[in-house]
This record gives sequence, structure tokens and C-alpha cells, in this order.
Amino acid sequence: MESSNNFKTSQRFQRSYRGTARSGKISIVTIFAILGLIVMAGFIGNAGQVVTTKVSAQNAADAVAFSSAQWMARGMNAATATNHLIGEVTGLCVVIEALGGPELDAGMSQYTPQNKTLDGVMDALYKLAPAPAVSPYPTEILNAFEEPLIDALHSVMVPDDEDAKKSRVWATVYDAKLQLKVDVDTWLGVEALSNLLFLIPPPFGYPTAAVAFGAHIVADVAIVEDGKEWFMLTAVEIVLESQIATEFKTVLEETLIPALVANGDFIAGQKGSKSGGAPPAGGIVSAAVNDAVTHLGKTYALQAFLFPEAARFSMPIEREPGPSLREGTPQGQDEPEWGKDTPLTLPDASGQLSNIKDNVDGGRKKIVARIAHLNQSIATLDGLEADINKLEGQDGVTADERKDFDAEKAKIDKDKKDDNDEITELNGKLADMDNKQKSTDKAMSSLGQLGSESGNLSAKRAHLALNPGQMKESEERYTQWARATYPYVDSFRAPILAIFADQLTRSGAADHYEKWTNRYTLTKTFQFRSGMHFHGSGTEGSWQQAGDKLAMYVMRDAYAKSGARHDQKGREPWTLSTNAGKQQAEKLFTVIGLTHRDLKPLFSPVIYPSGDKHGATTFAQAVFYNANDQKPDAVNAKSPTQAKVGWDTLNWDPSGSAPEWGHRQAVAAEDWPWNVLTSSSSRSSSAKVKLNWQAKLMPVTKTRLQGAVTMPMSADMNANVAEAFKLFDRMVTH
Repeated sequence: MESSNNFKTSQRFQRSYRGTARSGKISIVTIFAILGLIVMAGFIGNAGQVVTTKVSAQNAADAVAFSSAQWMARGMNAATATNHLIGEVTGLCVVIEALGGPELDAGMSQYTPQNKTLDGVMDALYKLAPAPAVSPYPTEILNAFEEPLIDALHSVMVPDDEDAKKSRVWATVYDAKLQLKVDVDTWLGVEALSNLLFLIPPPFGYPTAAVAFGAHIVADVAIVEDGKEWFMLTAVEIVLESQIATEFKTVLEETLIPALVANGDFIAGQKGSKSGGAPPAGGIVSAAVNDAVTHLGKTYALQAFLFPEAARFSMPIEREPGPSLREGTPQGQDEPEWGKDTPLTLPDASGQLSNIKDNVDGGRKKIVARIAHLNQSIATLDGLEADINKLEGQDGVTADERKDFDAEKAKIDKDKKDDNDEITELNGKLADMDNKQKSTDKAMSSLGQLGSESGNLSAKRAHLALNPGQMKESEERYTQWARATYPYVDSFRAPILAIFADQLTRSGAADHYEKWTNRYTLTKTFQFRSGMHFHGSGTEGSWQQAGDKLAMYVMRDAYAKSGARHDQKGREPWTLSTNAGKQQAEKLFTVIGLTHRDLKPLFSPVIYPSGDKHGATTFAQAVFYNANDQKPDAVNAKSPTQAKVGWDTLNWDPSGSAPEWGHRQAVAAEDWPWNVLTSSSSRSSSAKVKLNWQAKLMPVTKTRLQGAVTMPMSADMNANVAEAFKLFDRMVTH
């Protein structure tokens, strides 16, 4: 019974299942809809892959162009920094050499005619100058002070040893010490002449004696100050003669500067070549660009190229042309900033001399008048004595009267003797005054025989490389090396000039040092640029070819090969707004990055064939430029400051003004020379730099793309670039 029920239940279930089940089928519309979705998905996938591929390739092209331009900007900053290092080291050489000159390094010495003259004057005056120990006036105190002072100063300034009289340190030190000798001799002359006033007897000599005391006091103060400066300059001499500074300068000139120039060659890709002209392809910047392109190609997994080719691309710089070595600088045609070599005298000493001479002449007139008065008195006494004798000879003269007559005659004789004694004394003083004045005048007249020559060996034109075939000042002053050096010289010497101006005023050391630093700025830059070096023996020196011609790197065409002024910074052909100028600037300062990647469909290439059988080629252009001001000077302008030319290999900070050669600008408080390289708020430096070469992407230009058409790349890339160039005008949207 139970099994029968189960069988019935099973039958009902089967009938129910058969009644509700349907046979499987799908409509044709659904099939086509699904197929369309699949095709659409494949199309979208392939389109997305193409877009992604092209975006990735474009990013790679941007990276190639920007990275390459950035390396060029870094190279320009490196070349600029190297120029500044060269200028800074040259500036150190200048501030050292301006103290003693190259003659010191060459061991040249001489007892110059000017020193002989001044020493002869001092020999004649140093005994006459001290106030007399015995005088009608209180001169003992003056004598006690002056005699040892003048003797000591004479023994130091005019030593007995003939060899010690020779000068061995030249340039600033020689000029300053020569000025001190002139000054000391002048003041000794003041004292010697003022001593004549002490010979004028009182009472009418009191006013002139007061003048003499005043002159001695003024002269003593000046002589003490001269002595102080002499010892300070002697200390500088001792340091310079120790050769410490010379050895330091030698290391800078013979090792460091050539190494820095070689570094500039390496950056520019010239690798130590000493020939002029544009640098060849290659170098550290080119290698860095090539590495960047290779690395980016691997990173993005595509082909990457740069136009111009990295292996042949070079920075837009070249070696500065060397000196013309034709004219030299003729005598009398020096630049105004070159300075003069005339020894100076102190104007207030000359005033004292004139005043004393007037008083001496007045005193002489008083003595002569006194002698005339005494002679008149003697004549009167003689007449009186004759009258007495006449009265005494008359008859009737009593014994008492005769006794009175004899007493009167005795008194007359005594008065006549006193008058004659005074006349003798006054004549002796006149003779003494005449002899001393002749000796003083003779010695002082020698000061006027120094002429315009200082006797400084450093001032010889042959020693300054001014002879024909050597340096031309008007040319050298506008060279890149001089412009890189002078602002550092101006800054380095500022604290030294402050010390000299405060402590060495009587010697004029500050003015002399400024003159010699100006001169040696040009002479030193000429030395390195020409390869000529100073050689001296005895008292004669000359410049001879002795080394490689070194050069700084400048912008292409920044210096002409000929002309009155070779510099044309800021007015190079590629700065002009002409079509030729723009095209040249484009070639010099822009690059194009090109990348290529094959386009393969993500899905079936049969169903989805590639629309571009040559793959995806992308390109981007970048420019490297300088963001500093670009304000060139007018042609042949003589400005006291350098033009603010950013597109240059100096890049002075545009917020300041770098001085042109010969124009002092930096100021500073007194500071020790060895602190010139440290920073200080007390200095106003003219040597501030702002390296500002930068890079950025820019729209691709047709003229630049045209050059890339024939650049050796893959066949697909060349075909795509050629096609892009044909369609360029239609692709430009703005």
C-alpha cells in the first residue's frame, strides 16, 4: 500500500516537471547585440591602448626635451661658475701682486736715483733740523726730543749699508715709502728753516721765535706719523720678502687657474685644447644629455632621440679670442683709469715753508736794520767823541773838566765797543743764517729735481707689458676675463684700502694701492690670455712667451675677432629680431625630444588593424634660457658699471651693479687682509652672482622640426616626422 502511494507521487512529480520545462533557444537580435558589445569593447580597449601609448610617448618626448635642455642650462651655469672662480682667483693674485710687483718675485733690486736724491736731502737736513740746544729762547726741550727722534729716523730710512739702501719691494710699497721720504725731507726742511728764526735776537725776535716753535711742533707731529707709517710699510715689506705671499700666488697662477681653465674646457667639451674657435662636439654636458635620453628611453620602453643629436650637440659658447698682440699701448695713450706715476708733496708742508721763508726774510731785514741803527749809533758816538776832544783841546780846561771829559770818552768807547760787539754778533748770525739757508735751500731744491719719474721699476712700460706687440689697455679692459676679475679685485681690496686710508694717510698708500690693483688687473688677465710671463734680472725685465694661452668661455659671437672694441655682449647676431637672428637663436638654445613606440592592437589585429602602420611618434621642444635681466649697453659706451646681460657666462646679480675696470665701487670697514674671503655685513661687495640659466618646454616650431626630418632615426620615425612636418601648418591651433 505504501509503495503504491510512492509510485503515484512520483508520477505526479514527473508530469508536473514536464508541464513546466521549456526547450533552450536565443533570438538572433540578442546574438548581434552581444557581438556588437564585444566589438565595441575591443574597439574601446584598442583605442584606450592607443591613447595611453601616445600619452606615454608624449610624456617621454617632453621628458627628453626638458631633461636635455635642463642639462644644457646646468652646463651653462657650470661654465659661468667656472668663469667666476677663475676671476676670483685672478683677483687674489692681483691684490697680492699690487703690493710688491712682479719685480719682487723676480728678485730685482736697485738703489734708485730718486732714493739717492731723497737720502742726500735727508743727510743734509737731519743735523740742521733739530732745534738748537743753545738759543736766546727756551729750545732745550725741543732739542732733547727732536735730536734722538730725527737721528733714529735717519738711521732707519738711510741705512749705512749700501745694500740695505736698495729697494726690493716695488709697486705700492715703493711708491708709499718714496712719498714718506719726500714728506720727511720736506718737514725736515721746515724745521731747518724755522731754526733760522731762533737766530733773530730778542726783543724783535720774539714773534718769529713763536712761529719757529709752532713750525717745529707741526713738523714733529708729521715726522712722528711718517715714522709710524714707515715701520708699518716695513712690516709689509718683511712679509712680502719672506716669499710666503709669492709662493701662495705661484700656486694660484701655475696650478689652480690652469686647472680651472681645464675644467671650463671639460665642461665645454674641448677637453684641454688650447686652440681658439668653437668647441667641438662632446664633453660632460653632451654625455649627460646622451645618458638622459638613453635612460628615459629605457624607462618608458620606447625609442628616444634628441635633435640635434646628443653626441654632436654642444653648448652655445666658445673660447674668448686672445689678445691681438699688435699695437701695445703707446706712451701717453694710457686709459684714464691707468693712473699717473708722479711723486706728490704735502701741500701744508709747502705752506709752512713759504710762511717760514717770509718770516726769515722779515727777520733778516730786522737784523740788517739793527746793524744799520748800530752803525748810525757808532757814527753818532764818534761825532760826540770828536766834540769832546775839541772841547778838551781848548784853553782853560780845568782838571775836573778834563776828568769829566775822560769819563765821558770812556763811556763813549764802551758804548761803541758794545755796538761793535753787537754788530759782529749780528753779522755772525746773518752769516750763519745765510750758510744754513743756503744748505737748506740747496737740499730742498733737490726735491724739485725728482721730476715726474718715481723710479719704481714696476712703472716701467716694459714691465707692464705695454710695449708694441703686447697688451693694449683699451682692448684688455673689456675682455671677459677682466670683467670677471675686476669686481672681485674691487671687493677684496676694499678692507685693505680702508686700513691704508686710515693708517697710512701720509704715504698715500690707499691711492697707490688702488692704482696698482687697477693696473695689475689688466696685466694679470693679459698674462693668462697671452701665455706671456714676466722675466727680470737686475733692473730690466720683459714679457716672454712661456706657457699656454688660457681662455674663458663666452657666448657665441660675444667677442668679434677684430675692431676697436671686440666685445659685443648683448648685441650678438642671435639677439637681433631679424629672421636670421631668430633662427640662429633657435638653433643655439632649443632642442627637440622625439620618441617612438609601435602601435599593436590590444585585441585581434585581424579584426582591428592599426590605423598607423608606422607606430606612434611624438615630439616636444624645450628651450634653455637665462632669467636675469638683458639690458645691453649702447655700442662703444663707456659705462662705469657692466651691462646687465643675463644671456652671458658671467651672470652678475641684476639687483646690484658690477663695476667696469677702473671704477671703484665696493666699500668696507677696516679688516685684516686674510679675511677678504669671509662674509661680513660691514662690506658692500660688488661681486655678487646669480646663476640663472633655466629650462622649460615650449611649442614646437616648424623651422626646428624641419631639421629633425633628416636626422638618422628608425624608418618609421623618419616617415612620421616627415609627415608631421608636411601637416605642420594644419596642426597649429594657436
